[in-house]
Amino acid sequence: MKPRRKGKSKHHNLFREEFASSATSLEIIEIQELGVKAEGKAIRSNGEICYVPNTLPGETVQAEFSPTGARITKIIKKSPNRIQPFCSHFLGCGGCSAQHMSINYYTKWKIGIIEKAMKTRGLKTTVKDLIDAHGAGRRRVTFHGNKNKTGISAGFMGAKTNDILNIENCPVLSPNLETAINVSKDIIRMMPISNKSLDVLLTQTSTGIDCNIDGIQNSGQQFFSEISEITYKYDLARVTVERETIIETRSPIICAGDSKIVLPPKSFLQPTKSGEEILIELVLRNTEGAKHVLDLYCGIGPFTLAIAKQTSVFSFDNDAMAINALTKAANNTLGLKPIKAEKRNLKVNPLLPYELDMFDIIVLDPPRQGAFEQIKQILLSKVNNIIYVSCNPISFARDASILVEGGFNLEPINPIDQFKFTSHVELLALFKR
Repeated sequence: MKPRRKGKSKHHNLFREEFASSATSLEIIEIQELGVKAEGKAIRSNGEICYVPNTLPGETVQAEFSPTGARITKIIKKSPNRIQPFCSHFLGCGGCSAQHMSINYYTKWKIGIIEKAMKTRGLKTTVKDLIDAHGAGRRRVTFHGNKNKTGISAGFMGAKTNDILNIENCPVLSPNLETAINVSKDIIRMMPISNKSLDVLLTQTSTGIDCNIDGIQNSGQQFFSEISEITYKYDLARVTVERETIIETRSPIICAGDSKIVLPPKSFLQPTKSGEEILIELVLRNTEGAKHVLDLYCGIGPFTLAIAKQTSVFSFDNDAMAINALTKAANNTLGLKPIKAEKRNLKVNPLLPYELDMFDIIVLDPPRQGAFEQIKQILLSKVNNIIYVSCNPISFARDASILVEGGFNLEPINPIDQFKFTSHVELLALFKR
């Protein structure tokens, strides 16, 4: 038997840690500028740089500081650019971060996010006026939830926490998703008590709401009767669990021009219909006259199907279900030029220069991490025109700097605001050499 180690107990140490983590301090600070996450930057009395949510440049505020972050407790001097947030969950919710600023200031700040990313990489370019692509609202939402002995929780993750914030509605969602939280609550309610949370992804399609559930510990088939009841109660088009179809009353359809795409569970989709239409319009404008177009990271193919009305397209994506959906939609659409779509992991296996050389123009719409590996191969090819769509100005700026150093010219950037009231911004830019 090992001798008991002398010293303070674990319980004592835990108490000290909990006590320390709850320590807070109040301080009056002046906000100097607004960061890319919509948090005001200030200098504390001890010289430390801090970032405080729900503040604006020029404001003097009293802030409470704790190990988990900072929050304002009083606005002493208010900015003329401050407005009243329209959502009761603002600040508590981890979603929106920019409801407290006037539209003019908001627009300037959003454009500044892109400009700052470009400047960091030493890139000189023009950012055009911000295009509002919120439209009717977000057409996709993921709710988190869990069930324990005290009841259920359903909503979004709280700001800077892993705690679930219960909500009753979300005003940035499309009208057809107004009851979405109730769908999530009923799904969570039917599940057994567990210390693990569920993710309920709900997507508005042309034929109704599509639902995918992640986090069920066993097969979703064991809850078939409960899921069926919820499906008919809310007239859902389809319910899947971990992308496996449990019940389908009708195919969830995404319309892209004349094409009808059966949406695969969890496949990538632009957050707003308006945003998708604006991006398609810009892509078509810049591919006009091309004879051979390459669409990389094509997803379910909204760009591919639009471009194919005027010229042939070769498309690649790593999501096999998305490629299958695109192929079926293309086969069922009259009047399209030839489309060839293949599954390929462009991060691990990017297209090589000899595969790229036949194309007049490349359309890129990579995930948030960008297209670093593929960009290096494009640089070595004979392709002289690139349309780059990005939801992350930081990874875009990195890739853009590689292209510019390799002889490409970066045309003025189109900023598209389909992630309204958040720090995210979409962009589309053209590169030529």
